[in-house]
Parts: sequence; structure tokens; C-alpha cells
Amino acid sequence: MFKRTDSKHSLYYIITITAVLLLFLVIAATLMRNAILVSLLIYLWKNVKIAIAIMGVVLTLIMLWNLSLQKQLRKHVRALASELEERRLAQEEIEKHKDIFQNAYQDLQSSYEEVESLAGELEKSQHNLMNINAELSSSQERLKLALWGARADMWDWYVSTGELVYNNRNINKAGNQRIEIKGHISEWENRIHFEDWPLVYEAISSHMKKETSSYSAEYRIRNMRGEWVWVMDSGKVVSWDSEGKALRVIGITQVITARKKAEQLFANSVSIYQTIFEATNNAILIVEANEFGVLEANSAACRETGYSLEELKQSTLSEMSARNSNEAQLALQQQMAIVFRDGTAVMHTEVRYKNGSVVPVLIRFNIMPGTESNRVMAVVIDISEKIKFQEERKKRLQYEEQAIKMTTLSVMSAGVVHEISQPLNAIKILADGMLFWYETVGEIDSGEIRTAVQHISTQAERINDIIMHMRDLANAAEEGEFYPCDLNKAVCGAIKLLQQELIGNDIRVELELEDKLCMVRGIALRLEEIVANLLINAMHALNERYQSPKLIICRTRQEGEQVILEISDNGPGIGEEVLKHIWEPFFTTKKGGQGMGLGLAIVNSIVSKIGGNIVCYNNDGDGATFRLELPVMIGE
Repeated sequence: MFKRTDSKHSLYYIITITAVLLLFLVIAATLMRNAILVSLLIYLWKNVKIAIAIMGVVLTLIMLWNLSLQKQLRKHVRALASELEERRLAQEEIEKHKDIFQNAYQDLQSSYEEVESLAGELEKSQHNLMNINAELSSSQERLKLALWGARADMWDWYVSTGELVYNNRNINKAGNQRIEIKGHISEWENRIHFEDWPLVYEAISSHMKKETSSYSAEYRIRNMRGEWVWVMDSGKVVSWDSEGKALRVIGITQVITARKKAEQLFANSVSIYQTIFEATNNAILIVEANEFGVLEANSAACRETGYSLEELKQSTLSEMSARNSNEAQLALQQQMAIVFRDGTAVMHTEVRYKNGSVVPVLIRFNIMPGTESNRVMAVVIDISEKIKFQEERKKRLQYEEQAIKMTTLSVMSAGVVHEISQPLNAIKILADGMLFWYETVGEIDSGEIRTAVQHISTQAERINDIIMHMRDLANAAEEGEFYPCDLNKAVCGAIKLLQQELIGNDIRVELELEDKLCMVRGIALRLEEIVANLLINAMHALNERYQSPKLIICRTRQEGEQVILEISDNGPGIGEEVLKHIWEPFFTTKKGGQGMGLGLAIVNSIVSKIGGNIVCYNNDGDGATFRLELPVMIGE
């Protein structure tokens, strides 16, 4: 049935194709208007049999071709059906294994996630390991630097075998102190100084018995050159066995020979300091800088003050002071401030000893070296004898100065006699004239008497002024308030007093005095005394010169806030060696005890008290010059 149905369908298929072809030919001929096609159609239409025959042949060929196609189609259908069956079977097989594959996939996915997690942890562990290695490397570098800086080396002792690994690279660099212990602990033990071994053994044993947390010892050991070297060992047990016995000890060795020598020097210094501290004659107190309590005192302090050492330690410097307690406390605080600023301070005060006597002292404060910063050493020096000596010396200098004044006055005496003789002669002439008139004439006019008496009074007043001036000059006090003085007036006054003496020595004085000089700070009589001494000194220098003229020039001028006086002579000048000592007391170039050597020293002293300055130098030509510089009296 299947075949018949296929044949019927094929026939219908062939007739349909034939009709389509004919229709196609008719349409083509109509559209194309092709003569050949039209002729062919007409021919076929007229010859139906031929057309049918041709169509039969065509149909036969078409049927054959159709059968061939059907055969091939059936073959392809069977192949397709076989393939579809295989696919169905494969699909069924896949369906069977789908759950297995899905479970395997899930397991694989889970394994992949675990692998990823493990990879992350591995990466993190690797990063941590790199950080740990970096820190370890840094720690090793720091350890190397620390060991190098300390000139120390490490050692490693395996207790059970006695093996000792010793690295002495840094010690070798520290100045050929090579210890170089190799191999066994016994070599190290044999190199230790016999006096130090018991202490070292005790330190190691105590640590191995867990009595101490670490091992430390200082001892002497013989180096490779056979010399004894001081070292310091520090170590620690890093491994113990199950029975609590040490297995491994690691430590460092540091050469401390220099430190030991320094310690010995320090000990010697302390001994020397203690000896000096006790042997000195000055009282020395070690005091606390805040409350000024006495912490220590030497024998001299106990001897001077009369207090025992225990009594001194229970007192303070402020309590020992003769001043009011608050004043003493304030003064000491000020001195402590200076000490901690400058390192030293000096204080003049009075202290009260145990017997009640008050003694002037000089206290020199210094910070104690090498001790706490609040400790200060106070050296207490009794200056009562010094003050007494200074007072006696001051009196002696006053006597000597007075003697110099008398000498100066004696030089001025010729001029003074001349000044006094003139008014005396005038008085005598007036008195003799009045007597002669009275004896010869008998009566004198009252007006003439009054006039003569007035002249006598004037001359007597002149004599009195000269005497008073000389007395003031002789008794001029050192102390007193400074007041404005006219330097030109002082120069003229001194020259007037010495005029006759200068004339008698054939000395000419030239004055080059600047007008309207500012007033200077001083005492008038003292300034006159200065000028007089300088003129006398120039006169003595000129007397060594036998040729004329002998000349002294006095110049005054103002330079800024100073008034200058220069006294120059044309004498022989002053030798270089004399110039070095010219201001020293009792230095003189005069022979035969003619001078005491105090004149210029007194001049220098007076000038210093006034606040001025005086210098001496040789002139370019002959002679020397004394240059006096005095401060202007401000506000006058």
C-alpha cells in the first residue's frame, strides 16, 4: 500500500510538472515574443502525437529521476533514523550519568573553592614569612651594629659536649685585644685569671641552678699576645633538657680594659681628692643646693668653726651666717643661681662660729663634678687677717701719700715763700712808714691811717688765702662727692704754686689751654695735686738735661665726652723698661734715696677713682708726654 500510494503521488507529481512546463513555455513565448518558441508551440499543438511522445519521454525520464531521488531519500531517512536512535540512546545514557556528573561537578567546585582558600592562606603565610624574614634580617643588623658599637662579640656554648663557638671579630677591631677561643670550654677556663675564676664559676653555677635569671661576670683573661685583658660576660641559658639541666648557653663578651683603667684612675682621684679634702687648711663644706644643708665637711671646717662633724651635718649655711636668716637665705639663693649658670660663684659674708665670734669669710661655690647636680662644694676662707692687713696697708699708703704731699709741698715752698714775701713786704713798708711819720711829724691823719690799715688787711688776707690753700692741699681727703671742676683753673693753680721753683730751675712753661672747656668730674684740689705732681716729674726729668732751653708745654682740649690734658717736656725721655713699671708704687729712678717712688702711683690712683685714664709715652723728638683723660661732668 505504501508503494501504490507513492506511485500515485509520483504520477500526479509528473503531470503537475508537465503542465507547469507547458504553462512556463506559453508564458515565456508570450512575454518574450520569441518566434522560435512560438513556432515550437504551434508545431507541438499541431502534432499532438509527437508532443505526447515527447512528453512521455520526458515523463519517463522524470519518473526515473524521481525513483532515484526516492531511493536516495529512503537511504538518508534510514541513516537519519539510525542517528536519531543513537542520539536517543546517548541522551538516555547522559540522563543516567547526569546526577553523577552533577555531583562530581559540585565536588569539583567545592575542591576549587578549597584550593582558592588554601592559595589565599598560602599567599598570606608567604607574606607573613617575608615580613618575619625582614624583621629577622633587621634584628640581625641591629644586633651586629649593637655588638660593633659595644665592641662586643657573641659566643655559643653547648653544655653537653663542651663545644664553644666564639666570634671575636669586633674585639679584634677594638685594638688588637684578640682573645680567640676555639673548640672547647676548657680552653676558656684555662685562660681566666686564677683570682677571678671563683667569681666566674659562682656566677655560672648560680644561673644554671636557676638561682639567677642570667649570667654576668667581669674578669681577666689572657689574650693571644699573653696580656691580661678585662672582659665582661653576659649570658643566658636558652635550652634546658627534661631534667632541668642546661643544654645551650648564648652570651656576649665585651672588652672593658679601658673602663677598668678609668675606674682605677677615678678611684685614685677620689683618694687624692679625699686626701686634699682633709689636708687643706681651708674649711670645705659639701652642701645641698636647695636648702643649703651641710652634707659633708672636712677637718678644717670642724676646727675653724668649733662644731663637730655631726653638728655641722645638722645645720645649714644660712643658720651659720651672722646675717638675718631671711637675708642669708636670699643671698645664698642668688649665689646658687650664679653657680648653676657660670659653674662658680664667690660670696663675701660673715659667719658665726660656735664660740659666738663673728668672722668675715669669702665663700667660693663650685658644682661638685661627677655627683648629683644639687650638690655644691663651698670653700670657706677666713679673710679676717686679710682685711686687717688691707686696713693696715691702707693706713700705710695714706701715710706714704701724705709724705709725698709734704714732698710736693716742700718743692712748692719756694714759690709759696715768694707769694707770701710780697704781701709781708707791703705790710712792713706800710707799718714802717706810719711809725716814721708818727715819730717825725707826731700826728697822722685818720684818713691816712684808715687807708694804710686797709692795705695791711688786704695783704694779710692774701697771705691767709695762700696758707689756707696750702693747708687744704696738704689735708685733701681721698673720699668725697665728685663735683664739676675747671681743669684749666687747676693747671694754672699748680703752675702758680710751682712758679718760683720752675723759674729757679730755668724752666719755661707754655700754656695752650682751650677756652670754654666743659667741667670735668672730680675734686678741685685733687686735680691741682695731679697737675703739680706731673709738673714736678717733668721738672726732675729736665734737670737731667744741661742745655737750654728747658720747656714744659701744658695743653688742654675736649674730645667728645672727655677733656684731655697733655703735659710734655723736651727732656731725655723715658726708657722702655722704665715705662713698664712707671705706675708701680715705690718704683723710682732717682739715686741716693731722693724719692720714694709713690708720686706717679698716687696720680694713677687718683685718676682711676675719678674715672679717668692716664698714659705716658715718648715724643717723636725729645722728651715725654703724660696724657690725662677725664670724663665730662654730664648735666653741668
